Amino acid sequence: MVKPHILVVEDEAYVRDSLAAMLRSRGFSVDVAEDTEVGIAVVARAPVDAVLTDLKMPGGGGLEVVKRAQAIVPDVPVVVAEGSPSAVLDSTTVASLGTSELADVASAVPAGSPSTLLDATTV
Repeated sequence: MVKPHILVVEDEAYVRDSLAAMLRSRGFSVDVAEDTEVGIAVVARAPVDAVLTDLKMPGGGGLEVVKRAQAIVPDVPVVVAEGSPSAVLDSTTVASLGTSELADVASAVPAGSPSTLLDATTV
């Protein structure tokens, strides 16, 4: 049986490693990337079943991961997580906030997309 392949894109090593270990313990095959460029290189070279990415990272964040990963594999689900308590759960809520950064998040997640925004403080 082929294990589902998950890509974790996270700039903080302890978070990245913890997520990868947790996913592996649940039977997933996991690749990790410390930034957007490395993550997109993984998506381009090998099929992934889902991507889990941080919203805010130096040098490009979760928005860029969503756009670029789904340009390569249009149906790949992308979960965008944010560790701050101000993060939001869906693109409708994000758009209603009206701040430019959060509106960018909403626009990066197309209607009907398999992408999700998560507030990591509620998980």
